[in-house]
Amino acid sequence: MHDRLSVAFVTGEHDVNRKENEASLAPMFADLGIHSKLWVVPRMGHDLPPADVHSEVYAWLADDLKRRREDAKAHPGLAVAADEAPTPDTVASRWVEEAEAELKKAGHVWRGVALLRSVVERWPNTDAGDKGRRLLRDVVNDDAKARAIVEEGGKDERDFLTAQAKALERLDDVRGALQAWRLLAKGHPETPEGKKAAEEAKRLSEALAATPYLGIVFDRDSLLVTEVVRRGPADKAGLVARDIVLTLGGVKVTTQQELRQALGKHKPGDKLDIEVKRAGKVTTLSAEVGSPPIEE
Repeated sequence: MHDRLSVAFVTGEHDVNRKENEASLAPMFADLGIHSKLWVVPRMGHDLPPADVHSEVYAWLADDLKRRREDAKAHPGLAVAADEAPTPDTVASRWVEEAEAELKKAGHVWRGVALLRSVVERWPNTDAGDKGRRLLRDVVNDDAKARAIVEEGGKDERDFLTAQAKALERLDDVRGALQAWRLLAKGHPETPEGKKAAEEAKRLSEALAATPYLGIVFDRDSLLVTEVVRRGPADKAGLVARDIVLTLGGVKVTTQQELRQALGKHKPGDKLDIEVKRAGKVTTLSAEVGSPPIEE
């Protein structure tokens, strides 16, 4: 029911969460057709925006108020008045009523099923939960509605996985994006989206295979090793927890960013020295750069 929303994203120019909002969430919402807009406030960090930005955001939300009010009238079971505090039983009953109405509309079967599943999962021991289970059984036993579930639900899933994969890659989470593309390709292999997903999965697999990797986990933003991935390049080289990395391939590193830059000059298969401080003494280890493990 994402088309019922209006979402404003507000982040600062220097906000630690700016990239998450600007590169991932805002474009993902746009890809999903959600009415949304992003504000990046100049010179602001992780803070509340100034009054003029607040006013602009509220004005933008108000411009869409008519649509949202009309939607609330069309779907009363999903609306809550400002002075109302409905009980869980009331909400569950309203959602079931709304689901029944959706099931009668062409192209809305999946919406009705999604509402019923929510009721059954959240409030299983209520009268509404019992009714929801009965309605779900009726839908599954109705051939036309069962086909509609596959078609409508499949499209929703394809749209979501496509948007999610793109968002994760924009956040530099290549593994996460690869997993999303693979799920889409496996679940919907004969669809245009599934075929495109297979191509994207192949592209990201090849990119990961060419990415230099050591298999080290550090403490926060430091170069203090907290974990070494078992059987990874660093593990084979002899790095252990509590080591502090000093140089990589002859390049002095003091931050994780500097380490990534130094590692980025190498490729899988290259050999390099890693100088670490261990128990107060400096030790030099030799490692062969690997590539990140890829789960099938």
